[in-house]
Amino acid sequence: MSEAENLLPFLLECKEKERPVNVLYGIPLPPSRVQRLVCLGRQIGHESISVLIDHPQQLEALKDFGSMAGFPAQIFIKIDTGYHRAGVDTEASLFQDIVDTIFSKYEPSGDGVLGGFYSHSGHSYGGDSEEAAIELLTQEIELSAAAATKAIRNRDLAGNVVLSVGATPTASSVQNIFNKALQSTGNPGLLEQLRKLENTISEVSRHYTIELHAGVYTLLDLQQLATRALPYKDLSDLGLSVLTEVASV
Repeated sequence: MSEAENLLPFLLECKEKERPVNVLYGIPLPPSRVQRLVCLGRQIGHESISVLIDHPQQLEALKDFGSMAGFPAQIFIKIDTGYHRAGVDTEASLFQDIVDTIFSKYEPSGDGVLGGFYSHSGHSYGGDSEEAAIELLTQEIELSAAAATKAIRNRDLAGNVVLSVGATPTASSVQNIFNKALQSTGNPGLLEQLRKLENTISEVSRHYTIELHAGVYTLLDLQQLATRALPYKDLSDLGLSVLTEVASV
């Protein structure tokens, strides 16, 4: 919450430039944070706040938010697409419970609006090649699209449904689509994965808005270098280093 509050001057500057501004509160909204989120939303304006949900009970706090802010929060359902640490299993009954609760209770009352589906492929840090990162990104987009289709089947939705996917390795790997030098190496595995990713993005974008997000992307530390999601040339590509003394190993 403090991070979002400290970014307020920048967010207001973006709004003055007529750029769309929406702040996603990155964990399920606890009742104790509703007032601060309301204060932030009031200053930015209508449709400026989104929240993550992975259980129906977490929706309760949205009632207070909407009544105090004067507009509903957008809801992103956090789904598990392979990380198995956070997010709801889209094959579990709990997923359908969340969807049904949103559409039967929160959208009709104006207490919340489905904004989309959010996935974090944290397991992509286990990869060690461009191919591995690209393949995981493709899978994540496909699984998120399948979850969205399952959830909104036979329902009329206003606006675009967003599929927010990624982690730093996968969000970085999408840049390989535009890396002609890398593609010219003739690596058949890499070229096949790039083709699949481009086709998946093209198909899914016909129905949903695809959003790429990342966590420590701006730092690009040694862990990012180890994933080889991008063909970094040397350590000068890193955005952060730490000088420290090691007492023992």
